[in-house]
Amino acid sequence: MNTRIIAKAAVFSSSGDVLALKRSKTAVRRPLEWDLPGGFCDLGETPELAIVREIAEEASLKVKDTKLAYAKTEVRTWTDEKGQTTENVIFLFYTARSDTDAITLSYEHSDYQWMPITKALQVFEYALHKEFLSFVVDNALMKS
Repeated sequence: MNTRIIAKAAVFSSSGDVLALKRSKTAVRRPLEWDLPGGFCDLGETPELAIVREIAEEASLKVKDTKLAYAKTEVRTWTDEKGQTTENVIFLFYTARSDTDAITLSYEHSDYQWMPITKALQVFEYALHKEFLSFVVDNALMKS
């Protein structure tokens, strides 16, 4: 069984809001749902480099103060354009900061909002993202 690493981040603005990206209607997984920036680590890429790359690709942001905050492992079955695959998945969640609120979206997303983390907890549907954001709130990581 293969192992994949997914790096995701709660990116905070200077005002303390978190970046939420809306997945495009053509997204294979969770179309039109609110999402955190991030994605799969490329072969030979460290998760730390992957999260910085993914944020730049998806939102055209340069981030700072990137810190690993939360990790989770699961065995997942994926269905995508290649069919169905079962893999070990390591989810690594980071916090990061941005000095700018200006975003240029990639094709992967159709909208974005900087929102209070309390609102993100209400509008995000994906349980794993909500779990991470709750951890951030419970541990006051948006201030660190």
